[in-house]
Amino acid sequence: SLRGSSDLGSSSVRVVPRPTRLDSRQAPSAMGREESLAQAKEARKETDEANRAKKEERKDKQWTAAESHNQGGAAKKALTAEEEAEKAARKEESKKLAAAEEASVGGGPTGDPYAHLNQGPSKKEAAAKAKAKAKLAALMAASKAPPPKK
Repeated sequence: SLRGSSDLGSSSVRVVPRPTRLDSRQAPSAMGREESLAQAKEARKETDEANRAKKEERKDKQWTAAESHNQGGAAKKALTAEEEAEKAARKEESKKLAAAEEASVGGGPTGDPYAHLNQGPSKKEAAAKAKAKAKLAALMAASKAPPPKK
């Protein structure tokens, strides 16, 4: 048929629209649009849940690995009876050593903590002070005397 030819009159030509191609979204099927959308949504939901479960498994695995490396917190608190006794013995021994050291030093917890230090001046310091004192006395005596006459 001659569609849209100019030699024929427009009244005699009937333009028939071509059928449009159906894309994959408009493919004819037995189910309706709502049903296919519901099925697609359900499929997405299932894959999301599967991915979430995989992610949780991965996180749990990482947590267990990290906890096995970190033996702090509860692992340190849970000492056995042997370890407790050993720890108490070490503490007692250190207290005895500290008490012995305090007694040998002479200060003690109630005494002067600096009692073991010789706080007096050394021999050199005493000699230097005496010399300075003598010099000062000589200077004072010289300044009190009347100046010599020329």
